[in-house]
Amino acid sequence: MYQKIKDKRVKISKNPKTMKIRFLFSAFLTVLALNYSVSFVSAQSRLVVQPGSTVTVKGTSNVHDWEMTSTSPSSSAEFKLLPNGKPETLQALNFRLKKNTLKSDKDGLDRRALEALEASKNPEISFVTATPAQVKQNGEKMLIETQGRLNIAGVTKLVNVVAECTNGSDNTLVCTGETKLKMTDFNITPPTMMLGALRTGNDVTISYTIIYK
Repeated sequence: MYQKIKDKRVKISKNPKTMKIRFLFSAFLTVLALNYSVSFVSAQSRLVVQPGSTVTVKGTSNVHDWEMTSTSPSSSAEFKLLPNGKPETLQALNFRLKKNTLKSDKDGLDRRALEALEASKNPEISFVTATPAQVKQNGEKMLIETQGRLNIAGVTKLVNVVAECTNGSDNTLVCTGETKLKMTDFNITPPTMMLGALRTGNDVTISYTIIYK
């Protein structure tokens, strides 16, 4: 069999052995490319927040302790995985919380807290990781220590966050932890009530349970 290429006659081999080798080599390259593609995709895992997640802000006053809770956080986390499928590093995390979703059992406290947080001007609290963080395996638990930019009331600070994560039901990842802050670090004046008779303390603790899938 012959075909004409640039005015030259070139013989195309139809040797069965040669054609079989070419076919096997082509199939090998195809499988290799597919395996590489699958490995690349599975090496990353992006998880998003699930119902049941909570964030609680706890504080003190000269009268009694107080707390406000939100059940509507928004968050996504991207992990780099080991060959066995377990997280190796937290590549990136993005967290947002609308301030008006924080509620206590006292309307007056909610109103004063939202005023102090400048919720009308800055409606969200946000946290974004600054660098990837190693996931430390401890039996069934995973410990993540990371640093990120926390924005409250329009002021951004670098804060350290430590989370303990476990595998939950339905292939979820449940992460818990708490972070202690001072209101004045974010230019927030601790609110008062009852004409100053009740004065809140400067220290607050943000605790959370975030469920990812």
